[in-house]
Amino acid sequence: MAEAVKVIVRCRPMNEREKGLKCGQVVDIDGQMARCSITNPDDRNAPPKTFTFDGAYDIASTTEQIYADIGFPLVEVICLILFSYSHLTIMVRTKILSKLEMHGRA
Repeated sequence: MAEAVKVIVRCRPMNEREKGLKCGQVVDIDGQMARCSITNPDDRNAPPKTFTFDGAYDIASTTEQIYADIGFPLVEVICLILFSYSHLTIMVRTKILSKLEMHGRA
């Protein structure tokens, strides 16, 4: 069975307040390895905490890129499931109607 849940992370750019406070960047994204590393701002010499996800997107990523990578394949699967269900419903309904017609009840 395929995995049911995919988890992605997206790092946002710093907002104006953070820029005004001269906050340093503490999040590093490795999109190729789908990793997010977080540096302790109080101890820059400490090793960063690293987390792995199904996908990782940095501040340069766009909503369109994330949708193309994650959303579109999901929508395709849902459409395929709905089409299959609709097709099955039509086949069952046709079979029931033909049986009713054979017995003169349609």
